[in-house]
Amino acid sequence: MSNHRWMNFDVPGYLEKYLGHQNKGQLSWLSVLAQPLTQLWRGNSELIGWDEYRRRKFYESNLTGQTLSLQEHLNNEFDPDQRRIAIIHKRSSGLALPLKSEGYDTVKFSLASENKPVNIALQGEVSHELDVSFVVMIPSSVNSISVSAVVNEYKLAGRTFKIETN
Repeated sequence: MSNHRWMNFDVPGYLEKYLGHQNKGQLSWLSVLAQPLTQLWRGNSELIGWDEYRRRKFYESNLTGQTLSLQEHLNNEFDPDQRRIAIIHKRSSGLALPLKSEGYDTVKFSLASENKPVNIALQGEVSHELDVSFVVMIPSSVNSISVSAVVNEYKLAGRTFKIETN
């Protein structure tokens, strides 16, 4: 979460600043009157306060479906200590015939008249794995259903993904 404080709503602090230490009776009386506002701002053990709610919504509004933004959010939420969650995009470099030692999995061909790429599974691959836009790699200790829900919320429409555990 961001540490920026755009609004500091410290009513007891303001009262003490403007009334001073000499007017303790007035300070106590006005602090009691301002208690509901202070409680709304800070929250209590059962509810989050307006300040924390505002911070969370600001954080969520800055999240996008971009790879680094989504990957950072997933790591912050599900694996904050070791940060092992990674998003890997499918390679689509046109016609490429790499060597097996280079570590490439697919070769992509397309007919000039169709302008539609056709993925061809190489030996040892499963062809349905080629149909995803990106893969989210998560550790086995992370709940894949929760990760899937978060990714579905922020990914771009039309993008498909698969979750794999390491």
